[in-house]
Amino acid sequence: MLTFGRKLPTEKNPVDLCAVVQESERLLHRVLPAAVKLDVDIACEPPLWVNADQTQIHQVILNLAINARDAMPNGGTLRVSVSSTAESNVQSLPDALALGGPLASLVVVDTGAGMPPEIQARIFEPFFTTKPRGQGTGLGLSIVHGIIREHGGHIEVRSEVGKGTTFTILLPCIPSAEVAQPVTPATITPAGKGELLLLAEDDPHVLGIIASTLDSLGYNVLLAGDGTAVLEMSARYGEDIRLLILDVDLPAKSGPACVRTLRERGVNTPAIMITGNVDFDLAELDDKTVLLRKPFGMPELANTVSEALGRDPGQEARS
Repeated sequence: MLTFGRKLPTEKNPVDLCAVVQESERLLHRVLPAAVKLDVDIACEPPLWVNADQTQIHQVILNLAINARDAMPNGGTLRVSVSSTAESNVQSLPDALALGGPLASLVVVDTGAGMPPEIQARIFEPFFTTKPRGQGTGLGLSIVHGIIREHGGHIEVRSEVGKGTTFTILLPCIPSAEVAQPVTPATITPAGKGELLLLAEDDPHVLGIIASTLDSLGYNVLLAGDGTAVLEMSARYGEDIRLLILDVDLPAKSGPACVRTLRERGVNTPAIMITGNVDFDLAELDDKTVLLRKPFGMPELANTVSEALGRDPGQEARS
């Protein structure tokens, strides 16, 4: 598997996996069409503690749900379950992981088209997709795979053509006695109404994560990898683009430079500028642009996008 040049910052804390899945359930209802039934089964008494970045676990669940949704264009059932299991009950767990002790099991099952073995063997490869060009980045499942590996876990897929697909994720549990200050899952409220957003980021890993998050929040997303593409796509789609989300350090033309050029062309589309540079000069932003600093979680992204779409010009930029 390829290793991307930059990784999203990971902030791991003791979290209750059952609570994270319960919080994700609201978003799953937003992602899934009416023809797909959602069945969530959480068997967690007492809480199932894992050392995890809850934002990234949300992302895993959402990416798998989006993958399942696309596999069931005519409807079906998506089942998400959480439980505790002993390592001795897991036959396919690689010895190299050496998780030890009880495991948290997250299982996502769909009744979609299923996959033949040759497709199953490649689904975690970056940029691999069976979707038509322009309908997927091919990054969703590779991101899931990378996140689970970063968390010291294991993911496997089983699928049968015509019957559906099952993803099983295993994460090492934390004994309740070792949980000092657990983190409460953040509340995320979907706010999108199908608005078209233009997202520009040169790191494909980060691009894929943000894009799938925006998709799960109810937005339609155009993707660009550099400043030149931003200007070209803005000219092509015009006022259909409701919001620009640009990394500050884009190749060819920086995010702030893109916004300045668009303003000179009379384009007043609001923008969010993303950066991890603590020394970024806020003076580079106009009154229709807000700043979102890395690292950020899904709630921060959701709230910033919602505010940017509905905010008044001149509102103070986020820092």
